[in-house]
Amino acid sequence: MAGLLLTPLNPHSLSNRPLVIADDKTVLVEAYTPQDFYSLTVDGQRVAKVESGRGVLVKRAKNDACLVNFAGRYFYDVLRQKLGWGDIQEGRGNTK
Repeated sequence: MAGLLLTPLNPHSLSNRPLVIADDKTVLVEAYTPQDFYSLTVDGQRVAKVESGRGVLVKRAKNDACLVNFAGRYFYDVLRQKLGWGDIQEGRGNTK
């Protein structure tokens, strides 16, 4: 499934959620801060200082990203195993 995911960093409200948009759209992101500049972070890397009130256009790259998929190893299965999700603990759950 192709798409763009825009995620606010350090939101101060639970209503600020990631935004998924169609991959053929272009988004103008603007930030207004009391400071003269704000930091632009892309994929966890600080890439630029942008003047307050100036916008940044976000669009899909020409090339696709290649992701690694390990056969038989799924993200949520690993979490369940490492965090013990779904395990029945002594003294909890149904007792028969």
